[in-house]
Amino acid sequence: MVLKSIEKIKEVLPEVKHVVMFYNDGTVFQTTLEPPINVPKLGINLSEIITHFRNLFQVCDLETDPYRKIIYETKDRVIVILKAGENSNLALFMDRTEDQDKKLQSIRRFVDHIERLIDMDKLEIDRNRLESKKIEIEEIVEDLKKKTIRLEKLESDIANMEHILIKKKEDLKPKEEELEREKEIREKRELYLKERKEKMKEVDEESRELVKADIKKEEEKLNTFKKEIEEHIKDLAKIKDNLDKEEHEKEKMCEEVENLKKESKNLQDLFKEKVTKLAEIEEEIEKREKEKFEDKLLE
Repeated sequence: MVLKSIEKIKEVLPEVKHVVMFYNDGTVFQTTLEPPINVPKLGINLSEIITHFRNLFQVCDLETDPYRKIIYETKDRVIVILKAGENSNLALFMDRTEDQDKKLQSIRRFVDHIERLIDMDKLEIDRNRLESKKIEIEEIVEDLKKKTIRLEKLESDIANMEHILIKKKEDLKPKEEELEREKEIREKRELYLKERKEKMKEVDEESRELVKADIKKEEEKLNTFKKEIEEHIKDLAKIKDNLDKEEHEKEKMCEEVENLKKESKNLQDLFKEKVTKLAEIEEEIEKREKEKFEDKLLE
């Protein structure tokens, strides 16, 4: 609809080379310009021109009624910026002609029509923004749900792991006590063998051979017992190593829980922000639709 009005302007005023329609914030929503022209920058520059003139009035302590048009002329070119709507503006880039003022008057009747079309386009843009915000909120809610589920699972896993670790530590204690008893038995056997060897010097040859055989058997038993103790030590070392790994894994899970809580808090804050923005857009749409309805009644 707005595009047709632009075409009509160029039809009525062939000297118009380019048309730019932009909002007060510099957002260009319709133009005949194409790349390599930097359209976004052009929109900002046009918006700044209006702002500079408004500031100029304020500095001079003059009343600042809403502007109607700004004209910049050179020998061959003219740029005209017209107020097209409450939040919209129209810039015409033209070749200079003698009867330009008269032709500008003829285009003014299209500006009122364009204003209504712009308001309709803005309303549609706001509706699209509203839908976009709703989608963003839905995505935030979905992400928040996933993080909540993950958080609950992690907290449950940590609780189970703590229970298992406590049980394993309790099971480890009697094994450590048993190992200590085995070490004591080994020390006693070693002491016993040492005493037997010392006494062997005091007996006759025949008795000595018997003692030697007895000592040999005891040494074999002791060596076997030592190997068993070594195996027990290795087993305990593995158990302790696994416990350390599980403790480390639990610490990592706890860190993830804290990170998830922070992320969830940020998402909740973002959710509140988006909902507030959504309410503002809905209020703006409602206001515009009301104005549109009132305009129809006046017609």
